[in-house]
Amino acid sequence: EACRKLGARSDRSEVVQWGVDFRQFHPGATGDVRARLAIPAEAPVVLSTRSFTQAYYNIDLIVDAIPAVRRVYPDAVFIIAGNEGSDEAVRARARERGVEEACRFVGRILHAELPAYLTAAQVYLTVPSVDATAVSLLEAMATGTAIVASDLPSAAEWIFPRQSGLLVPPRDRPALEAAILAFLADPA
Repeated sequence: EACRKLGARSDRSEVVQWGVDFRQFHPGATGDVRARLAIPAEAPVVLSTRSFTQAYYNIDLIVDAIPAVRRVYPDAVFIIAGNEGSDEAVRARARERGVEEACRFVGRILHAELPAYLTAAQVYLTVPSVDATAVSLLEAMATGTAIVASDLPSAAEWIFPRQSGLLVPPRDRPALEAAILAFLADPA
């Protein structure tokens, strides 16, 4: 739509959507994620799987939200994965905030293992400042995991508030905290 507003011809413009393999990504996908990461069965889990090398993915914001979530859910665990780059700065931030024990830093998740990570989590976070439609967003939707996404046009095409997820303004930590807490308080 933005391209058309800038003069692109509608008859020569198409939207090409990414796809999801529903044989892999579905609500019944299981695995041993909790056992491997020493996460108690009753502990709420929040998952983030974005790159460590791009600041616009706002992993720092996620870490900064953990203390507020842990005040209400002291056993909440945050799985923080990254498909590229080092997680050292994120680990240091978690140490500075006193929440490192609440985090499981897992590096890159193999695509074949991602469905089990998604179904192990109560909440999936994708809160960048800019983004196109993220395949990870669609995969999380396919597994039925609750989604908190940045209120960007690409996510708003898929996320309808309180129906298919919650949208938060980019870089709005209080809104992110509130959305995570809303899902943990009412998983349905």
